[in-house]
Amino acid sequence: MGNIKKNKFILHKGHKNRWLSVLLVCNILINGIVTYLIPVYAADTVPVSIDVGREVTAVLNDGILTLSGQGPTDDFSAETAPFLDYSRDIHTLVIEDGITYIGSCLFYGLGSLKGELILPGSIIGFGDYAFSGTNLAEVSIPDSVLKIGYHCFENDVQLE
Repeated sequence: MGNIKKNKFILHKGHKNRWLSVLLVCNILINGIVTYLIPVYAADTVPVSIDVGREVTAVLNDGILTLSGQGPTDDFSAETAPFLDYSRDIHTLVIEDGITYIGSCLFYGLGSLKGELILPGSIIGFGDYAFSGTNLAEVSIPDSVLKIGYHCFENDVQLE
């Protein structure tokens, strides 16, 4: 009974170095792939299109939100405002001629939206809270506007 031999797994220095080399190569490959994919993802932005009215579409491309079409946009609530998920991405707003009404809460909470907003002559009204929470510095409202909703520009800290 005293002569029982136990098999021991002995890792020689040469094997240990090989395993470390294999692990290092795998790590370099994985990090190289991830590092390669990040710039491709960031540089390859795809425009986002959202229907905001019966005949009105908004397209977000490289931080510029463009409304185009004919007629009014729909009304929304603070909970259903269509651009909240993109609020950090939108810095410029373009509203093309043909849009007649900016619905309630349409641009609600777009704190990154800054600068001057020039509205087309086709606009005749704004819903409640339509631009609430933006950082617009100046808004040029055309003479065609007949209605400005309740708190339309509320919390727009840049407007005087």
